[in-house]
Amino acid sequence: MIKLRKHLQWHNYPNRFNDSNAKQFYLQSRKMINQLKNICVIIFTVLLIESVSIALGWGSGFGIWSLPITILAVGIPLIVGIMKQRKIK
Repeated sequence: MIKLRKHLQWHNYPNRFNDSNAKQFYLQSRKMINQLKNICVIIFTVLLIESVSIALGWGSGFGIWSLPITILAVGIPLIVGIMKQRKIK
């Protein structure tokens, strides 16, 4: 994700991308990549804590809600970022 954040020209942009709105597209892409990177760090931290607590016998895991919450946590910033890019003229 660090490589994607540093090389914004690698992203896939719509046909209306030009010199006048490039700064807005780059800013929005950088924000979306940063949010996804932070969410991935949080997800991996929670998974590590869950693994350690199971190994120590403190709990039995998150159960059925872990996958839907993870999908929503990653999907919502993507959808919001795409909607914000659609508003750029």
